[in-house]
Amino acid sequence: MKKISKYKVDIGILVPIIVFFLVSVVSIYSTRRLLGSEFQNLYVKQIIWYTIGIIFAYLVMFFGNRWLYNNAYIFYLVGVVSLVLVLFFGVTIKNATCWFRIPFLGTIQPSEFMKIFLIITLARMIGDFNEEYKNPDVVDELKFLLKVMIMVFIPSVLTFIEPDTGAVIMYLIITFVMLFVGGFRKRWFIFTILVGVLLLGAFLGIYYFKQDLFIQIFGTSFFYRMDRITNWSASSGLQLRNSMIAIGSSGMLGHGINHTPIYFPEMQTDFIFAVFSSNTGFIGALILIMVMVYFDLTLISYVDKTSTEMDKYAIGGIIGVLLFQQIYNISMTIGLLPIMGITLPFISYGGSSLLSYMLLLGIVFNVVLLPKFGGTINLEYLSAVCKLVIMISFIGLVLVCLGVSEFDKPENFEGLNVKKEPLKVKDMVAILKENKPLQCYVAAAASDKIAQVTASQAVITTMMGGIIIGNMGLSSILGMVSMLPSIIFAIFGARYAGKHGSQEAITTWTKVCLVLGAILIVFFVVIDPSKIGVMFSSSMIIYVVLTLFLNGAKMCVSTANTSFMADIVDYELDRTGKYVPAVVSGTYSFLDKIISSFGALIASTSVALIGYTSTMPQPGDECTTGVLVLTIGLTYALPMLGWICTLVAMKFCHLNREDMVAVQKRIAEKKEALKQQKAQ
Repeated sequence: MKKISKYKVDIGILVPIIVFFLVSVVSIYSTRRLLGSEFQNLYVKQIIWYTIGIIFAYLVMFFGNRWLYNNAYIFYLVGVVSLVLVLFFGVTIKNATCWFRIPFLGTIQPSEFMKIFLIITLARMIGDFNEEYKNPDVVDELKFLLKVMIMVFIPSVLTFIEPDTGAVIMYLIITFVMLFVGGFRKRWFIFTILVGVLLLGAFLGIYYFKQDLFIQIFGTSFFYRMDRITNWSASSGLQLRNSMIAIGSSGMLGHGINHTPIYFPEMQTDFIFAVFSSNTGFIGALILIMVMVYFDLTLISYVDKTSTEMDKYAIGGIIGVLLFQQIYNISMTIGLLPIMGITLPFISYGGSSLLSYMLLLGIVFNVVLLPKFGGTINLEYLSAVCKLVIMISFIGLVLVCLGVSEFDKPENFEGLNVKKEPLKVKDMVAILKENKPLQCYVAAAASDKIAQVTASQAVITTMMGGIIIGNMGLSSILGMVSMLPSIIFAIFGARYAGKHGSQEAITTWTKVCLVLGAILIVFFVVIDPSKIGVMFSSSMIIYVVLTLFLNGAKMCVSTANTSFMADIVDYELDRTGKYVPAVVSGTYSFLDKIISSFGALIASTSVALIGYTSTMPQPGDECTTGVLVLTIGLTYALPMLGWICTLVAMKFCHLNREDMVAVQKRIAEKKEALKQQKAQ
């Protein structure tokens, strides 16, 4: 009997998503040449948003679609409240108040997430209705449709006020498709289309022939918005004209990556298809469209594979909004439809749009992927995820290499000595002996590292999650969930180190770690630790929040440590004239590995002291005083000792921001002198 691969049906999702990721990052990277300095790192942010999106998709898979449907009305309420709040507290960009500003990451658009909440809510409503009324009459359907209209009308009005006409249209598309998939009588759709045509005709009639009345009803701003939208018919406007020039001049194979010939607004977002087409030509655009079609057909095939009716309706809504955005975005790019703020799914730059579609992808995976692994996140599923992560990581590594290639030049990494001298083993000893900042850094980082390594040993995490808390699954959830705040904290930590200096950043965030570590110790003393394992209990929520903040603070320390290593390299360059990053980092790494290797020894020896001499601690063992004290001590108290050592070491290190400014100034002067010497 021929063996059928579990991954066969999923290739239709996984391969296109990987293609979309590559197309997105490469195309956004290609816009750098024509955009201002504030847009040079957009491709990096897009990679970050993709990473966050994968985490979000995982969380959707963890909780399951049933949980989403059970809480659908809560999500709907959250979406409506966010649409209200953005009108009062949102940022205004190009006369539209559609976004909340997120420090260091950019902006978040609530209307993008309202699409998801609407899909979930309508799936719940249609499912409940069809379950209650097996053969509904016309009156029953009419009453239900009025309820649906109210549910859609509220977010539509709020979104229209922002204004975001494109999102309103997508709300209507979602509703129309999901009701159609729900099996409602065709007369309602015919009636809706007729009413829609009449209303649209009246609307356009007033706009074209009674402009004064139009302004009185809809306001001046909307009149000018309509005026801008209708300009597409004459291919007027810089955006459309230059987009068509870029596409039309690309030929069969395009101008090449990073060679878009002309600038046009929103080229990284709404007009990303034009950028890709100009770079790869007709062949590249055709291949991308074929991948999209393949992806869409795969999703359509999943409608008949759903295990529940609600999943069927949700998949229908996802297909509807995907197809609409793909067709509309490409069409407006080439002048076939009016220009509106509608992005190309998975490809256009934008955190809100990308995150929303990754969340929808999580719903799809729950329908198709998880059932292949028994409907749960088990070892077999995690093995498949690891393979996918390795593949994506490799692609990310290649993109990183491409991103730094233009800076990786020999002239940027030269020393100050005219005479080239080979580096020897004794250089490591000399640097460690004479470079005081490196001595302080080794003492600080190594003491911190040995504590962290000890706390992360499997035997310690088993005692914490399996014995004290009594819920090993919570540790897995925390490990995945903490990735998101860690990314945010890493960005924030880098910004903080750049503004205040690496040394001050290490000191500040180490103090934060100390405070949070002390709070967690007190927390475990005053409460019953076993209550932490009860899902969504107050103890669990407090523990998760404190842990996430502690992990975030440690990420800030780690980010500052990395930049401080660069400071030490520059200090050595100023001190001796030698640019030796490999010697500096190698010296630290050698000592770090020796010291941190004691982590396993400390953990195993400590466990033996409380009675585990012939067996290892197992989940479900009795939570004795020894287990509690040892676990809390190694998890929080020992790292606190490491953080104290860090603060002491930084106290004796004189390489703050002001010192580094002086170091960089002297290096620049010496390089200039060397350049003049070579010229002579």
